[in-house]
Amino acid sequence: MSTEEISKDACILVVEDSPENITILNEILKTNYKIKVAINGKSALKIANNHPIDLVLLDINLPDTDGYTICEQLKSEESTRDIPVIFITAKNNTEDETKGFTCGAVDYITKPIVPAVVLARVKSQLQLKAAQERLARQNKKLESILQLQEDLTHMIIHDMRTPLVSILSSAELLHLKKGVREDCQRYVAMIKKATNSLNDFINDILMLAKSESGTVVLNRKQTDLKKMLLSIKEIHNNIAELKEINIYVKTPGEDVAMDVDEKLLKRVIDNLVANALKFSPPQSTITLGITKIASDENYCYQLQVCDEGPGIPAEQRETIFSRFSTVEMQKKDALQVGLGLTFCKMVVDAHGGKIFVKDNTPQGSIFHIEI
Repeated sequence: MSTEEISKDACILVVEDSPENITILNEILKTNYKIKVAINGKSALKIANNHPIDLVLLDINLPDTDGYTICEQLKSEESTRDIPVIFITAKNNTEDETKGFTCGAVDYITKPIVPAVVLARVKSQLQLKAAQERLARQNKKLESILQLQEDLTHMIIHDMRTPLVSILSSAELLHLKKGVREDCQRYVAMIKKATNSLNDFINDILMLAKSESGTVVLNRKQTDLKKMLLSIKEIHNNIAELKEINIYVKTPGEDVAMDVDEKLLKRVIDNLVANALKFSPPQSTITLGITKIASDENYCYQLQVCDEGPGIPAEQRETIFSRFSTVEMQKKDALQVGLGLTFCKMVVDAHGGKIFVKDNTPQGSIFHIEI
């Protein structure tokens, strides 16, 4: 709102019992603002509650009460709490000013009244109020946009799942059909895996949307981490064989069970393995591991996904977990873009853990997940 718009529309309530001061303030303000006058606290509250008031000039000494009480009452009502209040007073000691600001006043004008001071302080507070109102409108508009985005996300995900179910069903029927050549069956299996991967990506998007609205809830249960890693290896074996990549699982001898959300944690490891397969060269190895780490009197488990790919530049190892990050891989022109690593960090954070990446000697990356 420009200064001209403020001058044209703003209405100021003058609460003052001195006819002389009312006349002075009216003469100072009438050219630029609309003026309403109240000679006591009761009238001031009535006017403020029944008319659109942009600012109150409030005398501290009133015949029926004091300005502090009126200011507190204005600030206690939802309809009037955002109206800026400037006290007009002959008192100018620190204790009185502190009391006024505690009640909710935004400024002081001391008597005798100086026209230039009144105009400057009124203008300043009206401009600040206009800026706050603009910000509130923009926030409300942003909230509407974010709600629309969330609604669209859910609708798109719902609409995408329908054709995915159809593809999976058709692939399953082909898989069960007798007489289909073995090489065709292999392609059908690849279609199923790719479709499941796309479905997981859709679930990642949905999970991120839910996270922003604070609705993500972990479904914790005792989970055999060794068995989980072996099942992930099984899922990716076909693609690994086609790319001539070996997937190796390295786990401790003892049982490793933790209270985690098995489904979400499995998707985290699955995402990391899928990335490793994407960037690893033929004749290389991807290692899935579990390490027990002592910390004071406690311990935690660290899951690792190690690859022998091009590696990730040190300066970009933090940014890869940001949404829609773009990372130039070492020794390649390939770019990694998407939600996968953002999803991984979100799930690990929800478990109270941490995820980070380091170099794999002599080549590649090691993603560490500590739970």
